[in-house]
Amino acid sequence: MFDVDGVIARGSAILEAAKKMMKLLYDANGHMIVPTTFVTNSCSPRADKAKSLSEGLGVTVVPEQIINAQAPLSMFKEWHDKHILFLGQGPLREQAKELGFTNVCTMDDVCEAYPLLDVVNHENRKRIAREHPSGKTFPRVEAMVIIGEPDRWDCHLQLLIDLLITDGMPTQPPKAFPEHNLPILACNMDLVFMAEACMPRYGNGAFLICLEALYKKITGSELEYTALIGKPSEITYRHAEHVLATLAKDLGIKKPLRKLYMFGDNPEVDIVGASLYDKYIKCTHRLSDTSSSSSSSESSDEESDHSNNNHYHHHHHHDLLAQGSIEEEAIPVKSRRIPKGVEFSEQTADACEGILVGTGVYNPTTTDLRDTTKPSYGHRDIENDVTLKLPGQFSPDVYEGVKFVFEKEGVAIPTDITG
Repeated sequence: MFDVDGVIARGSAILEAAKKMMKLLYDANGHMIVPTTFVTNSCSPRADKAKSLSEGLGVTVVPEQIINAQAPLSMFKEWHDKHILFLGQGPLREQAKELGFTNVCTMDDVCEAYPLLDVVNHENRKRIAREHPSGKTFPRVEAMVIIGEPDRWDCHLQLLIDLLITDGMPTQPPKAFPEHNLPILACNMDLVFMAEACMPRYGNGAFLICLEALYKKITGSELEYTALIGKPSEITYRHAEHVLATLAKDLGIKKPLRKLYMFGDNPEVDIVGASLYDKYIKCTHRLSDTSSSSSSSESSDEESDHSNNNHYHHHHHHDLLAQGSIEEEAIPVKSRRIPKGVEFSEQTADACEGILVGTGVYNPTTTDLRDTTKPSYGHRDIENDVTLKLPGQFSPDVYEGVKFVFEKEGVAIPTDITG
């Protein structure tokens, strides 16, 4: 699993180390031989990202390999038919349709329906005074999906608060604030990201902090998230394992995936996510093994052979997942839990390890990952534990990182690449 910004590229410029690294994972014809995904908190359409990576890396990258910030939303089927406000930039309606959403609106639609609300924009104030727009009939917004930072924060913050405190229909001031705010599914919690600039730039995580602070200042209550998606949430890494397992099957690999590696440049995002998913894997294995052993001891019928026991364990494990008993213990924070009823392939990995590279956000000469006095850049709903930021390995670039993994796993590195 590879992050893109700061690992594979800096903005639109592909790093030379990434081009060299891909020769370890792809054959001479540019075809994948090692299951590989690109796990990015960017909200760019998958087809566009796959095309740009293919051209820059000189290999074939297909859209199925791209896990962008919003990709796991395709599994959130209970929301697909509701009236959803989509926020971000780019072709929002097309992206929503690709994910399975059938009834979406954008902030432009909300502004048109409620023209008197957007008065931070002084030019809009003048237009309102001149034209006296009356708006139009608009159905209640049932939930909102934030896939990335918008381009006009002032307007978006104002109208989002309006929708949150009026339960989705800001036609008049509320007599009281709702006990629970309108459902929010937020993707991409990155406070900063690395592009062409010499310093990190604010990401969608900064926008979410502004929204949280304003909501609390206005209502006195903490903003609640229905789901936090994208790195470092476990749902994105679970989705990535599902994609990797599918890719492995397509490549003719019959053995189940056992070890996952995440290459990233941001300790607070990429490495924390790998650490959280590693904890999730180990917790689900422990809980399912315990439950399976307990149920087996209470059963009057002994399992006749090893294959029967495996069959029982497999189905019992998924029954527990469906009931939510494992999820609640493995992921105590509700906003990060994997939704019930999602149709993933079987979870087989035993571990997930983060590999930190030095070509992006992280600078080893100025940052001590064990320093507990430094402010956390992580989201409010992610535990601030410095041990989660510690990678399995630090490598100066992604080529050296993959080479380390090959050596660790006992895979020979072709001499024509090393030379």
